[in-house]
Amino acid sequence: MRFTRLVPAVLLGICVTAPLAQAGQGPQSSLPVFNISAAIIRPLHRPAQPSTTVYDNTENFLGYVYPNGGATEISGDDITALVADDIQTVGGAGQGVNSFAFSIANLDPSTVTAQPIVSFYAGDGSGGLPGTVLAAYELGPVSVPSGEGRFLQVTGTNLFTIPTNGFFWAGINFDDANGTTGATAANLNNMGQLLCDPPVVGSSQDGFFISDNAGLGPNPAGAFYASPFGGDPVGNYGWQFTVPSSAAPEFGSAGQFALYGLVAITGVARRRRQRTAPQA
Repeated sequence: MRFTRLVPAVLLGICVTAPLAQAGQGPQSSLPVFNISAAIIRPLHRPAQPSTTVYDNTENFLGYVYPNGGATEISGDDITALVADDIQTVGGAGQGVNSFAFSIANLDPSTVTAQPIVSFYAGDGSGGLPGTVLAAYELGPVSVPSGEGRFLQVTGTNLFTIPTNGFFWAGINFDDANGTTGATAANLNNMGQLLCDPPVVGSSQDGFFISDNAGLGPNPAGAFYASPFGGDPVGNYGWQFTVPSSAAPEFGSAGQFALYGLVAITGVARRRRQRTAPQA
């Protein structure tokens, strides 16, 4: 699979907090989710060109992080499972994305340097699951202290084209950049994303896709887990997408769409929920 390397991504917020000494990846038979007690927010940067937000789920942080887990070695590269969220945009169908923002968080007891790999898929796989790869980006290593959550933002021209139905999957793996970051598989297993809901623009199901392995390339093997935490928290992740303003109608003034970028983790309590059966 071919990746486009974008270095650096724009860092949109850091807040050092108490170490999460109890954090860790649970067994594959369960979905661990970690409670974090507070969120502090700052505006994301607007792309240089006039832009319209077609999906935004960065406003309502739920206070939880889900770690990717599943790290395995592939050709000398330790890489986690792919965890992907379904995205339904409002406007922008068939247009090129000029910025996207996503979240990362470190539940490891120590600082972890890991490379986020961000992939976008059309929903043309079996049963509407991830199928055709729209784009994939290696974003370079990022050092995240224990207990921190961040939003990162990437801007550019035509980063990928939104399918004509406005639906796609957005997913993240974490790797050790071919052994260069010093992160172990155990460290990588404790990297994850911030759970956020509801979206203020667009929509997403309560659930997400987890690959059986690294999940790189088209039609990754894996399953969709509907309502993986029984609705508390909702299984949605913090993503945001914009397109040039000429490509999508404005749905209200820019002031109606709050854009956020700093998350502070101030405490943690471990919770576990059993996996639900994959959606047919």
